[in-house]
Amino acid sequence: MRCFFLIILLCCLTKTVNASDSLWTLEHCIDYADSHNISIRASEVSARAAKMQYEQSRLSQFPAISFSGSYGKNFGRSIDPTSNQFENTTYGFTGLSGSASFLLFGWFGKRNTIKKNNLLHQASMADMEQLKDNVRLNIVNSYLKILLAKEQIRISKRQIDYSIQKEEQTAQLLKAGRSNGLDMSQMETQLTIDSATWLKANLAYDQAVIDLKAILNLELQTPFAISPLSEGDSSAGMLLKLTPKMVYNVALAYQGNIKSNQLKVKSAEKDVAIAKSGLYPSLSIGGSFGTNYSSTFYQYLPNGDQVLMPWGKQLRNNFSQSVYISLGIPVFNGLSGRYAVKQSKVTLQTSRLEEQQAESDLRQTVYKAWNDVATALQTWHAAVSTSKSANKGYYFAEERYKKGLINAADFLTAQNTFFKAQYDEAVAKYDFIFKVKVIEFYMGK
Repeated sequence: MRCFFLIILLCCLTKTVNASDSLWTLEHCIDYADSHNISIRASEVSARAAKMQYEQSRLSQFPAISFSGSYGKNFGRSIDPTSNQFENTTYGFTGLSGSASFLLFGWFGKRNTIKKNNLLHQASMADMEQLKDNVRLNIVNSYLKILLAKEQIRISKRQIDYSIQKEEQTAQLLKAGRSNGLDMSQMETQLTIDSATWLKANLAYDQAVIDLKAILNLELQTPFAISPLSEGDSSAGMLLKLTPKMVYNVALAYQGNIKSNQLKVKSAEKDVAIAKSGLYPSLSIGGSFGTNYSSTFYQYLPNGDQVLMPWGKQLRNNFSQSVYISLGIPVFNGLSGRYAVKQSKVTLQTSRLEEQQAESDLRQTVYKAWNDVATALQTWHAAVSTSKSANKGYYFAEERYKKGLINAADFLTAQNTFFKAQYDEAVAKYDFIFKVKVIEFYMGK
């Protein structure tokens, strides 16, 4: 049994030494996650894709210009592209062409598409910020779980030390005839239970570290330890100056999902404008040119000889140009344009309802978080008071046990009550800190 507890003590010292290899603060964890968390990196890719779509729609305002060229050989009977005559021979040909067009009227759809894609880009940025905030809140939660597990390890280690002392004291009382074998057996049993509690606390610590490393996208074998929070990190003084309504109003202006829904409503409004633009005529202007060369196109010299016309001269002689104006008027297309407008209005109404639902959910969540932090503060104060009372009870029980006035069962009841009160106090403390962090989360801090 002694060797067992020496091994436990060695494990404690080893964990402490290893923990000092790499000390992480809460700010360090958040900064690291901003650039390494997989979900955040995926949202950044989505935001870049939305930005590229916006930039591409801006470029669609410029005229469309294209050039093309071709070269080939023809076999068998076909129309020569230069002479427009049927040829039944093998010949080579070259063709060059180009065209350009520009929209004069009917650009409402393009302009509104640009505005829509810009709004969607901003919405994707807001979604990314909301995701970052959610990840940061999860980091805070995991960080506090690690601190709580460390506190529970400290308490359980202290409980083991106390149980070892009382086991030795009981052995002395047994030798002096002031105790019995039942008390000794109960002390040994209590020591075994305390050891199991210590092991569970260590397992909870290891699991909390694994969870935080997973959020950070950190290798599990990386040395890792966290520093305690500063006094300012757990301060709740700012809550005394706030009301739930004030927190909600700040959250409305800060929360990314609220911004995203507002931007999506504006984007849906642009969709309505885009659908309406499909009902209007469109007017565009354009032009094109073309030329070609054929290896069967001959020219006659002044002396009457027939020779193949040179490549450059053929291109110049065959050069053609055209300019056109195009007018498109939607007359009847199965009322698809009208139904597109109606469908876009339905989508707009849905987006507005989603915006209202998001604001309603936020209001409910903020008020619940406010009640939770108030309850957590009262619970913490009650746990502190209970811990102090249990400490006094343990002190008196210890004095009476030394004098043989109570048996081991009564003493262990007082001891377990004392350490349970310490556990409850630690749980209530970190629960309150997390609830404060949730309020700060909605305040944009």
